[in-house]
Amino acid sequence: MLVLDPHKRNSDRVCITMKLNKMHKYKKQLDVSYCLNALDGLFGFSKDTLESGKFSGTLFRFPFREEKTALSDNVYNKDKILDLFKAFQAEASVELLFLKCLENIEIYIKDLNGMNSSDVPLFSVSISDNCLDDVREKRSVFHSHMKSIGGKHADSTLKTSFHVTIGTQSETESRNEKVWLVLHCLKGGNMSQEFLALSQDESLSYSPYVSIAMPLHDDPEFKGHVFCLMPLPLEGFSLTGFPVHVNGYFSLSQNRRCVKWPTADLVGNKTNTDKSINWNKCLVTEVLADVYLCVIQQLIQRSKENNNSDDDVAYIYRAIPDYRKITNHWDLISDPFFNQLLKTSFLHTENNGGNWIRPEEAVFQIFQKSVTKGKEYHVLLK
Repeated sequence: MLVLDPHKRNSDRVCITMKLNKMHKYKKQLDVSYCLNALDGLFGFSKDTLESGKFSGTLFRFPFREEKTALSDNVYNKDKILDLFKAFQAEASVELLFLKCLENIEIYIKDLNGMNSSDVPLFSVSISDNCLDDVREKRSVFHSHMKSIGGKHADSTLKTSFHVTIGTQSETESRNEKVWLVLHCLKGGNMSQEFLALSQDESLSYSPYVSIAMPLHDDPEFKGHVFCLMPLPLEGFSLTGFPVHVNGYFSLSQNRRCVKWPTADLVGNKTNTDKSINWNKCLVTEVLADVYLCVIQQLIQRSKENNNSDDDVAYIYRAIPDYRKITNHWDLISDPFFNQLLKTSFLHTENNGGNWIRPEEAVFQIFQKSVTKGKEYHVLLK
């Protein structure tokens, strides 16, 4: 058992480690009865656990502040805890998209009568059984490869993709499932000299890893979000303007609330010496653009396998970002992504029994010229 106590003045004693089967020897640090009062009956934890010294799993306990202290005056009561649960439920359907191992999250409330594993959870989110084995295998292979590479430069780029169905369920609502295409990429092989140097910079210790999740379900209110394994704090708008979720080893602000980008004064002076900001730029232009193109190609392959149904073709067009909606900084993706996309057969025509063609092979109906950020675009109006 590891106990973290930020009230300790001696920094060496902030973290106290104790063996479960020797808890009775730590009377000065922690009364055994306090431990049992807090944990008894939770996920199989009991007095026998303390006596045997063995617990099958990892259990975290975060006691909330019940009264104001010198550290903070932010006090948590039952209502605030329930608000936290509600906030989690609002974004729970995407929590498992990019994680390495977790397959299921359940929320329980312990009442005065205790709680055991047979009780019905207040809320749960989980990967569905119909895809669980495939997701496990693809996750394991990809992250084992990442671990084997470590801080070295990989000889080649590794990509892996899978379809994952994630369902949410509560005491009052039946299970609701959503299907996603998830593609992971660890960049290797050819990289710019700047990106290569940054990826091997020990002061950064980042990995050139990016992944994308594309919803394969209808959701008119969908907003693409940014993840660093877990989602960054939600806003009332899309952080990227992309119709997909983006995950990666981005360099974040100190409070981990947003991706680091150059400030207005740095942009105005055209100076930037922050390596972490340059890292984010390289990650977007050299990895994210490539991964995004790969997602489009996989969606096209999926459409072909389904005889190019109207829904599948619509998914592809929906996945392509609208350059007019891409938010500031993330528009770094525009040139590398669209330059490659326009060379591929991503347009579907029903002529000659149905084909995928390149833009140069297509005849469009109406064009409207648009100049944005100094670049000229031609927009097809339907």
